Amino acid sequence: MLPLRDSSVDAVVAAQAFHWFDIPRAMDEMHRVLRPGGTVGLLWNVRDESVDWVRRATEILDRYDARGPRYRHGAWREAWNRTPGFAPLEGQSFPFVQRMDRAAALDRFTSVSFIASLDETRFAEAEATLKGLLDTHPETARRSEIELPYQCEIYISRWTAPPG
Repeated sequence: MLPLRDSSVDAVVAAQAFHWFDIPRAMDEMHRVLRPGGTVGLLWNVRDESVDWVRRATEILDRYDARGPRYRHGAWREAWNRTPGFAPLEGQSFPFVQRMDRAAALDRFTSVSFIASLDETRFAEAEATLKGLLDTHPETARRSEIELPYQCEIYISRWTAPPG
C-alpha cells in the first residue's frame, strides 16, 4: 500500500519496474491515490534489437531466462488491459544511445536480473559468451567505446471511473 492519502496525487510513474508488480493490486492502489483524471506513466528502456550485435546479445541472454516477469513478455500489458479504472495505454518510443567502454557494456548485460542471479558456473558461462560476442562482432570488436542503442518506451494512461 502506498503511504499516500486517497485522491492525493496528480501522477504516478514507474520506470523499469511495472512488469514486476502484482498488476491488478498495483492498479487499484494507483487508482486510490490518484485524483480523478490523474495520469499514470510507465517507462522502459528497451535494447534496440534491430541492431545485429544487440539482437545477438539478447539471444545469449534469452538462453538463461527462466520466463520471469519481463517487459518484452507483455504479461504486464495483458493484465493492464484486463483491469478497470484506467483509459487504454497510449505509447510512444524515443531512440537513444548509451556510450560505454567494453567493461561497462559487459557489466550492463550481466546485471540483467536473471543473469545476475545465476549460480556461479552459469553466470561465468553467460559472461564468457557475451564477452566473446563483444570481442568478435564487427560492430564491437577492438572498440574502446561501444554504442548500445535503446528505445525508451513510454506509456501513459488516465484515471477513469472507479474500478468495479
